[in-house]
Amino acid sequence: MNIIVVRLKKEFRMLLWGMGMGPRPTNFIGLDIGSRYFRAVRIKKTGDEFLVQDTLTGPIEDIGNLSSKMRVKDEEELCVSFNLEGPIIKRISIPFMPQEEIGSALKWEMKEQAGFDIDNAKIKFKILGEREDEDGAKKIELIAFLFQESDIESNVEHLKDAGLNVQNVMPVNFALAKYVGSLQIVPNTEKAAIVDIGSANATISIVENDSVCFTREIAVGGDNITDAMTGVTVSDKGRMEMSRQEAEKIKIEKGISDDIRIFSLMRPILEKLTTQIKGSLEYYEQHFHEKPVRKIILAGNGSKLKGLERYIVKETGLEILKILPEDSGAIGLAMSRQFSLNMLPERFRSEEKKALKRFSITMVTSILGLAMLFSYILLCIQAINLKKGVDIQRQHWDNLQEIRSLKDKIANYSFVVNAVSDDFISAGRIMKKISNLVLSDIVLDRLTVDNKYPNIIIGGVVSRQGLLTEFMSKLEFDRLLSDVKLSFSERNQGIGQDAVEFEITCNIRK
Repeated sequence: MNIIVVRLKKEFRMLLWGMGMGPRPTNFIGLDIGSRYFRAVRIKKTGDEFLVQDTLTGPIEDIGNLSSKMRVKDEEELCVSFNLEGPIIKRISIPFMPQEEIGSALKWEMKEQAGFDIDNAKIKFKILGEREDEDGAKKIELIAFLFQESDIESNVEHLKDAGLNVQNVMPVNFALAKYVGSLQIVPNTEKAAIVDIGSANATISIVENDSVCFTREIAVGGDNITDAMTGVTVSDKGRMEMSRQEAEKIKIEKGISDDIRIFSLMRPILEKLTTQIKGSLEYYEQHFHEKPVRKIILAGNGSKLKGLERYIVKETGLEILKILPEDSGAIGLAMSRQFSLNMLPERFRSEEKKALKRFSITMVTSILGLAMLFSYILLCIQAINLKKGVDIQRQHWDNLQEIRSLKDKIANYSFVVNAVSDDFISAGRIMKKISNLVLSDIVLDRLTVDNKYPNIIIGGVVSRQGLLTEFMSKLEFDRLLSDVKLSFSERNQGIGQDAVEFEITCNIRK
């Protein structure tokens, strides 16, 4: 009987947490999953302060035993970083537009870098600020994630099957920024770069006030140094050849060796690393018109290479503020429960681990009446919502009819234009091509054809944002047109609830 009572109390407590009621847990776990190893850290948070309570490191194969080894409680929330290749993280400048339209614009901007279908991808972004171009055009500066939920779902499912309450998924470089900010390693008025050197690659992230404002990944890691050392070198001291195991041992024990034969093997990789660091900082400064970043922080397993700090300072002239401990990423994850760019798939978002377990048969009869009443209330609410939905769709249909009517009126106008390009491509042919590409729910109210760049300016109204993206894709893939760009787009509720006015520019393909 006591066991049943304890279980019911536990389930009731989890149910209250799932509904946002009752005291929340103060222990949080950060889980940093790398290519070969994972690191888990439990912290206890009190206000803005935290205390590390437990740590655990192990091979990826043992991650299923994390719950039992750390004695993870059901209510303890996890923030996780996975070692994924698919997600794209990029700082972007886009024309000023309503916030609800930024997602579609970002997909358009990032589509060439994506190795997957962006139509089914998810986008998360954080606005960093606004600025004006040299020509006075207002721009939005932001950092964005483009990813597929399917890449994350299977990993989260595996952790949940292991009894872990995953509530947040984020990149580890953002967790490192949170860790650095909490220790106030960088003054609030300054920026610094975190260089996280892993096994296969390194990530350079520029941070300010515990936030990432630029990030770039480079293909240089600790394994590259080990692989380079397995080569053959010949000098006045004789011929030398090492196995991978011998190279790894020497790298760990001696670091950047004074032996000229070993250093000559390591040097190309080290030079590539320092060149990429300097190049990334210079790109950030020049491309985004920012002040130079002259301070860096090292992180990751690769940063523990003996002599690396001295080598980087000598080759780059940069100041190294600190080398972070190996569990700094996991600590930063544990501190990031409220991370706004959470990549946790939607179907897990509102799920509290084991918050709605099955109640025992002895409780079924006592809650049946409440369940039926609750179901009836839900049905009533659904009926009201359905009625509202029908009214909204009816209004949407009326708006579409007005747009179609306007389109028919515009189509009745005829005009004659002369050839405008050096290749004698007539404006009439261009208009015919565009009329074949335009979608049924798009109304064009202006079309300018000129021999100056841009050759073509298209303006009009579309019934919803998604059709605009489809229209631009058709223009881009047409053999007659090139350099398709969105000049601006904005909502116009005077035409329809979801209607968007837009302007597109493009050129005639030579």
